[in-house]
Formats: sequence, C-alpha cells, structure tokens
Amino acid sequence: MWTNGKLDMDRTQMKIYTKVGDKGTTSLIGTQKISKADLRLACLGDLDELNCQIGVIIALKPPHQKIEKLQRVQNLLFNLGANIAGADLTIKSSDIEQLEQEIDQLQQTLPALTAFILPSGDLLATHCHFARAICRRAERAQAALNDLEQDIPENHLKYINRLSDWLFVSARAFAHQAKVEERLWCLD
Repeated sequence: MWTNGKLDMDRTQMKIYTKVGDKGTTSLIGTQKISKADLRLACLGDLDELNCQIGVIIALKPPHQKIEKLQRVQNLLFNLGANIAGADLTIKSSDIEQLEQEIDQLQQTLPALTAFILPSGDLLATHCHFARAICRRAERAQAALNDLEQDIPENHLKYINRLSDWLFVSARAFAHQAKVEERLWCLD
C-alpha cells in the first residue's frame, strides 16, 4: 500500500485478482480511478513491457557485470513507472551520467559506426535491439503524456532517451563479442 508517496508492504500475501478493473478502470496510487485506455496507463504498460524484455536479456545469461547493470535498469524502470502512477520517486542525474559513461566505455571497444545497421546479431544482440525499440515507444508515450499534463520530470525523459542509446550500444557490443558481423542498411 502507498502511504504518503512511499510503498508500505506488509508481509501478507498480495491478492492477485481484485476485480476492481473488471469494468475497464483502475486506480493509480491513492484513490484516483482512471480508464484503462488512459495515456498514463499506456506509459506504464510500455515500461512494463520494456522491463519484461530486459528480463529476457538477463535470462539469456550475458556476462555477470552486464546482468548487474540490467538489473539496475529494471529497478529504475520501476521508479519511472511508480512516478507516473503518482509516487514520489525520481531518477537522479547520476543515473543518467552512469548510462552515458557506460555508453562511452562500450563505444571504445566497437568499430566506428559509419552507416545505419539493421537489428541483427546473436540472440543477446537482437533481444537488446528489441528492448531498444520498446524503449523508444515508452519514450514517445511519456513525451505525449508530458505534452498533455506537463508532469514528467525532465530527468525521467532524459533517462529513457539515454537508455535507448545504451540498449543500442549494448546490442552492438553483444554482436561484436559474439563475432557476428553487423548487417548494414543498403539502399537498393
């Protein structure tokens, strides 16, 4: 249960079905009921889908240090979602800077990017590309919500934008480590 913007979990088993949403509405943090077609819920759904896809990447067993980074991202995606739902959780500038540092480090190990590449590679790389595409959708949904309600914190928009870049470079790194040649987009 949320109390004063904080999650207060008692140790009793959560009931999975509540029947509250049977008529097409749901509640966010607090008592506000909204339609399940609301843009705010679309944002939450996109973040949930992205988090699930990152779980798939983790299940494919990338190197241990990457698993830790992916799990950090999963937690921060929950923070983004909780904020959209009404909790007082934020993304710090240091979270964005950490992604930028990791992007810079990965790029030093990769061949220069001289053309657009097609999403490809081994399973880790292609799932990372898929996560990037979901991330871009989540970013568009948050931008649309922000256009309407002006309540998405600037760092949240920056983080989701930088995360898609991080996922792109991670996909390239996975393909490179697997010695899979990148497929270039060619105009025919």
